[in-house]
Amino acid sequence: MYLDDAVISVKELFSTPELVVTPHLIEEGDYMTLSCDTSLSRYRRHLELQFTFYRDGRRIQGPGFFDTYELGVARPSDSGTYMCEVSLKIGVRKASQAKYIQIEELISTLELKVTPYPVVEGDYMTLSCDTSPYRRDTELQFTFYRNEGRIKGPGLSEKYEREVAHLSDSGTYMCEVSLINGVRKSSQENYIQIQERFSTPKMVVTPYPVVDGDLVTLTCDTSLSPIRESIDLQYTFYRDGRKVKGPSSSKKYQFFLNHLGDSENYKCEVSTRNGLKKISQEEYFQIQELFSTPIMRVTPHSVLEGDRMILTCDTSLSQSRSTTELQYTFYKDGKKVQGPSSSKQYELQLAHLNDSATYNCEVSARDNTKKKLSQKEYIQIQEIFSTPQIQVDPYPVVEGGPMTLTCDTSLSSYRRTKDLQYTFCRDGRKVQEPGSSREYKVQSTDLEDSGNYKCEISTTNGIKKQSQEKHIPVQVLSPSPVGVVNRVYWILYAQFCKLSISPMLGTISLRSP
Repeated sequence: MYLDDAVISVKELFSTPELVVTPHLIEEGDYMTLSCDTSLSRYRRHLELQFTFYRDGRRIQGPGFFDTYELGVARPSDSGTYMCEVSLKIGVRKASQAKYIQIEELISTLELKVTPYPVVEGDYMTLSCDTSPYRRDTELQFTFYRNEGRIKGPGLSEKYEREVAHLSDSGTYMCEVSLINGVRKSSQENYIQIQERFSTPKMVVTPYPVVDGDLVTLTCDTSLSPIRESIDLQYTFYRDGRKVKGPSSSKKYQFFLNHLGDSENYKCEVSTRNGLKKISQEEYFQIQELFSTPIMRVTPHSVLEGDRMILTCDTSLSQSRSTTELQYTFYKDGKKVQGPSSSKQYELQLAHLNDSATYNCEVSARDNTKKKLSQKEYIQIQEIFSTPQIQVDPYPVVEGGPMTLTCDTSLSSYRRTKDLQYTFCRDGRKVQEPGSSREYKVQSTDLEDSGNYKCEISTTNGIKKQSQEKHIPVQVLSPSPVGVVNRVYWILYAQFCKLSISPMLGTISLRSP
C-alpha cells in the first residue's frame, strides 16, 4: 500500500529581529534606547529568548533576557554599526540587520573668543564661549578657567567679563560647556597676553643733585602703548604718602625747596579714568645746602674810630653749584646799607663812633629763592682819643703875664703811637695852626688875648674832635704904684705858686694919690 506525499510545514519559532533606535535622531547627551524587536510563535510562548547586542562586531550586552540596550548619555564616541541577535538555548539564533547609528555632536564647535583683540590693560575684556550651533532647547552650563584654575562658573552665562583688565590677567584661558546629564566639552586653550597701556612710571628729578632753594621739577615719566596712544592719563604726586598734587593731566610737579626738611620720599601715580593705576618707586633725594649759613667777620677785630673797617660775609658754595652767583646784602640796625651785590665785603673807609651798631649780612642766589642771614653782631667803635678839654694856666690870666692853654686828651690803649694834630682857636679864628704841640702859649698877655677858646685834635686820616669853648678873660689891674706892685705880685704869685684867683680880684682898683 502506497502513501501519498506529505507536506510538512516548519513554523518560525520567532521572527527575525529588527533593531529599533529611539529617538530617531540622536544627539550627544540624549538617552538612547536600542530595542531588539521579535515575536514568538504562538505555539511556543513559554520559551525564553535571549538577546545580545553588538557594536562594530563586538558584543556590548548579553546574551540576556533584556531586549533593550540603553545609553543614559549618548556620546559621539558611541556612534557605530549596531545589530542585535536573538537566541534560544536549543541553538536557534537570528540576527537583525546591521544599522549604523550616528550620535550627533550637541556642540559641533566650541571656541573661546576674546574682545577686544589685542587686549590692553584697562580695557573692558570679554571672553565668550561660542557654542554655535547647538540645540537651543538644551540648557548649557559654562565654566571658565585661567591657568587651569576655575575663575567663573558653572553658570548659564556664556561670557566672562573683566571691567578693567590688568597685566596680571595674562594667562592661558579655556572654557567648558556641560549638561546636566554630565556631557562636557572644552575649548582649546588660548593664551591671552594683556599688553601694557602705559609703562610703570619712573619719577625723574631735575636738577640732580638737588640743592636747597632749587626750583625742583618732578616728572612722572611713562610711555603709552602704540595701540592706545590717544588715551588720557592722569598724574598724581605724593610726598611721604600724602598727596601734594593731582590727579591732573600734567606730568610735572614743580616746587621750591625752602628748607632741608624737604628731603623726603616722593612718588608719582599714573591712572586712567576707568581706574587703571600704576605707581612709581619711591624716590628719596638728599637735599644739599646751596651755601652754608654765612658768618660775618669784622676787620680789624677791635675797631677804633678812624680805622678802615671791613665786614666780610663768609659762606661756602655746594660743589655741585660752584658756578652759582651769590648776592650779598649788609644791614645796620636792620636797615640795608649795601646790596644786594656781588661783593662779599662792606667797607667803611673811616669808622666813626656813630657807626657803632648791630650788623649782619644776608646771602642769596641770583637764580634761586634761597636766602640766609648771618647772626647779628654788635660792633662797638672805640674812641681813638677822648674828646679834648682845654686847660688854662695860670688862671686867672693877668694882663702882661704868661698864658698856656693845654689841649688834654687820652689815647686808646690800642693806638698809643698815633700822631695827633692840635689846633687852637679864639673866637672862631685859628691862633695856632695844626701841629704836634698840644700847648698854645702867650708870653705876655694883653686885653686882646681875652676871648672864647677851644682846641681841636685831628688825625691824619680825618678824625677830628673839638673841646667845648672856654671863655678866658685877661684881668686888668690899676696903674697906680700900689696897683703896679699888686700886679707884679700877682703875676709872680700866679706864676710860681699857681694859685687860683677869684675873678672878683679883677674888680679891685686903687686910686693914685
